[in-house]
Amino acid sequence: GRRIIKKKINYNLPNFTSARDLSVSKTGQIYLCVRDSVYSLENSSEIWVNITPGLKNYPTYVDVGIDNNNNVFLIALGQHSSILRLKSGSSSWDSLLLSEQEVWSISSFAFNSNDDLILSSIKDGIIRSTDHGDTFEKLNQNLDTFRITSLIINQYDHIFGLFSGKGI
Repeated sequence: GRRIIKKKINYNLPNFTSARDLSVSKTGQIYLCVRDSVYSLENSSEIWVNITPGLKNYPTYVDVGIDNNNNVFLIALGQHSSILRLKSGSSSWDSLLLSEQEVWSISSFAFNSNDDLILSSIKDGIIRSTDHGDTFEKLNQNLDTFRITSLIINQYDHIFGLFSGKGI
């Protein structure tokens, strides 16, 4: 069976109580999204590194995720809300091409087996990017009237959405 090893790894996190989301890359790097920062922890390290120190216009981070190319995606809310992307090997974040109104309605995201970025919205249904966030298309089939608060994708690429007050 599985062996679970407990090890405290939140040594130098100043704001651990406001944790929002946790994600891990295929290479084992862990990302922690707290209210006002995103930290990364290298696979063999015990030191969390803030990877969002230059992002001053975003006081609230909601969700963090990593695609198979180690691009980091972040839902950032604030003065100019955005979906942000940190491309693998880069040190600067870029804002993806969604309107601020659309970003405010994004509630979560996931990646399918093709590495497509799938976004769920509390207003616009399901949104997909097949090019790592460069362009987006709506996948709505009468879903834009439902409030989707969370989504997951299984190994067969079936998308499951949690509909507020309506079920899955």
